[in-house]
Amino acid sequence: MSPRERNMAIVLIALILLIGSAAIGYAFVYVPISEKNTAAAKLDDEIQKKQSELATAKAEQVRLAVLQRRSLPPDQTIARREYSEMMSLLLQQAKVPPGYHVREIAADSTGTPALAGKKLTYSKIAFEITFDKADMWAIHDFLLAYYKLDLLHQITLFDIHTEAVQTTAANRGRLVNDRKGLGVKIITEAIILDGAEPRRTLLSVPSAFAAVGGLAGYSALYLTPEATRGLTPIQFAPVLATRSRDYTLLVQNDIFHGPLPLPPSMTVEKIADIVVEADTPIAPVRVRVVGDLGPSGTVKIDAKAENGTLLPAGTVTVNQTDRTIAFAPAEGETGKSKIRVAVLTEDGKKAEATFTVEIKETVAIDEKKLPDISDSIKLIMAVVGSDGTASAVIRDNYNPHTYEIDLMPSGSIKIAKFDHFGAKKKPDRTYRLNDPGMLVISDEEVSSTKRKFKVIAIDGEGLILADLKPDAKPLEKEKPKVSGRPMGPVVAPRPEKPTQGAAEPLALVAGAAATSVQPVATGPTLYRWPCGGSLKAIKEVPKDEAKKILLKAAESGSVDVPGVAAIAK
Repeated sequence: MSPRERNMAIVLIALILLIGSAAIGYAFVYVPISEKNTAAAKLDDEIQKKQSELATAKAEQVRLAVLQRRSLPPDQTIARREYSEMMSLLLQQAKVPPGYHVREIAADSTGTPALAGKKLTYSKIAFEITFDKADMWAIHDFLLAYYKLDLLHQITLFDIHTEAVQTTAANRGRLVNDRKGLGVKIITEAIILDGAEPRRTLLSVPSAFAAVGGLAGYSALYLTPEATRGLTPIQFAPVLATRSRDYTLLVQNDIFHGPLPLPPSMTVEKIADIVVEADTPIAPVRVRVVGDLGPSGTVKIDAKAENGTLLPAGTVTVNQTDRTIAFAPAEGETGKSKIRVAVLTEDGKKAEATFTVEIKETVAIDEKKLPDISDSIKLIMAVVGSDGTASAVIRDNYNPHTYEIDLMPSGSIKIAKFDHFGAKKKPDRTYRLNDPGMLVISDEEVSSTKRKFKVIAIDGEGLILADLKPDAKPLEKEKPKVSGRPMGPVVAPRPEKPTQGAAEPLALVAGAAATSVQPVATGPTLYRWPCGGSLKAIKEVPKDEAKKILLKAAESGSVDVPGVAAIAK
């Protein structure tokens, strides 16, 4: 074999080995690896598909839980009863005239999808609602409340028609159109989903109530349908109205009676100017807003002083709930300031008003120039009843005033002041509001007569009064020596039969009144005001007799006068 042939043989053998190795590698290495890669990719696709299906199932499970919560109760008896009650409640809240009807009708279940075992996915209940003599506002309010209910329900028929008006002698020749002649027929259907949460209430009670009222309160609501009918449900899911719907267009564009006239523009009623003296409290000012307040009727009020230093920032505050403005000027401050009030609705409408607040310096009144009318104020009646009651009347002949005093066996006292206008009398409702047991005889800026008493007793001769001196320093109350006895007034048992006959000098003691009398170191100053006598003629009761009167009050058990024991010693 020549060298050339040998080299060719070697090359040929190498090619045969190379081609054979490639064929063996393709058949036993590349093809299996490709098949495995293809199978792996297919498995990855299946895994991704299953994961997507699992995520969709979880989302649908959450959605199903929400729908089951919004479903009517699974017990159809409870569902029918509570849904009917809810529709009646919505009609009442919408001020639909009496005579409406909520009647159950047969529901059409055609086309309802079925689960495994031919079990229906849901069941339906249907009601027919009819009412007459309504206006568009009643329809508006009913629809607004209907679509706020967090329930699976819908209106399948909605019919509005005008009622025929019978012509009578009373309405012949004039227009009878009060916009309340509409008849309405509504058919509503509600769904009971398979697997809905079992409950006795129409609306699902949110678990947030458990955080507020505890488990007991949550259970009480969950098991009591009546307690949940008036609740506003917390919306965890959108209500049936997927976007805000303005049903006021139904009223404004009334196709039966013509367009509704637009309400007047929002305005603020005129606020009167305020003029007070220094250090005199300024009563809050109410802001009255009339006209179109927007869809919600909610407004925001802002008030501020525009000029002057009388009312700086922070001294003018607004109570949005009561729509009142309060003022807190600095002590002793005087001056005049202009207040601007701005009212803004939620939809951007604005109205303004202005008024002034002026604080003047206090004008001193020279009491010496005012007349003393104490001789014109007389006790015209003092009567003690056999049943333990007593009453007295004081007449101010200078002014058309009377003071009426009534004492009860329990020790309670009632003092009232009346203004007389001819044969009529009117109670003064501002008289001693802070201390109803005080007898204050005073006419500001009319006379120099100013007296302040506590009524201690009424007897057949007149009144026994304790003169209250503003500079008198009361003694401290003695602690009770008997263990277990409470401090303060002690109410004595009421006698079984009233005592007849003449009244004693202390026929009736006002427990509450006597209790509040704080004896000074020398004892309280008591005065006797005889019947027919004037205020100027009252006489001071001697100290010894005054002590006896107070001790008698304490010993009777009807009162516990502080400091009486110290006085007796």
